[in-house]
Amino acid sequence: MNDAGHDRLRPRVALMQPYLLPYIGYFMLIHCADLFIVYDDVKWIKNGWINRNRMLYRGKAKWVTLSVKKRSTYDLINQFEISETGKSNDDFLRFVHELYVGSPFFEQVFPIIERIFSNTQRNLSRFIIASFKAIMGHLGLERPLMVSSELQQTPGLSGQDRVLDICRRVGAREYVNPVGGRNLYSHEDFENAGVKLMFIKPRLREYPQFGEPFVTGLSIVDVLMFNSPQRVKALLKEYELLSPPMLTDESGGLG
Repeated sequence: MNDAGHDRLRPRVALMQPYLLPYIGYFMLIHCADLFIVYDDVKWIKNGWINRNRMLYRGKAKWVTLSVKKRSTYDLINQFEISETGKSNDDFLRFVHELYVGSPFFEQVFPIIERIFSNTQRNLSRFIIASFKAIMGHLGLERPLMVSSELQQTPGLSGQDRVLDICRRVGAREYVNPVGGRNLYSHEDFENAGVKLMFIKPRLREYPQFGEPFVTGLSIVDVLMFNSPQRVKALLKEYELLSPPMLTDESGGLG
């Protein structure tokens, strides 16, 4: 096999921390990749997206949080567990029901959310990965998922060096990152490592939300409740893939 043929067999890789029921841009990142790696062995992000997201409440974005057992913010994401006190899975589920009952696809989607929150897995990262698989199954989005903590890695690396190490170990030909993180990586360093650096820029299309003005960037739950699976599949393709020379300060996009 020539070099071009061999290169086509190498995967386009994306890597991201596990987020709870993330917005559609996260699933666009999964969609654009041949291999998606859940980055679960990095430090917890306080007040981030790992155990919470935003949903539609009376025409506005409202934070919805899944309680976790208290740990140091220096601990790794995969060390956190869902709390057995505070807001439980059942509380979260009841709130989702309250927010979206009456939405066009509630009868199709709410059973999926019920299955997600009936999972007895207490490890938050594993719980989130299972939720990804449930949503991807609903959408027919077939992509292999790997978990970074299960990969053999070179100790002591962080940031770009660690990402490049992971790319090398899985044989990546391309690495795709949200465009909001474009200042974190060096095009030249990736090029020297034989990996093409790309950035994804989502196009967040509007859709009806109970007849109110559109609220963008909400959890994937919102997208699923108001759109058919076929429409969501079409929305998942609404992104641009940009290489560093094509990027400008106006590229925008959510990180």
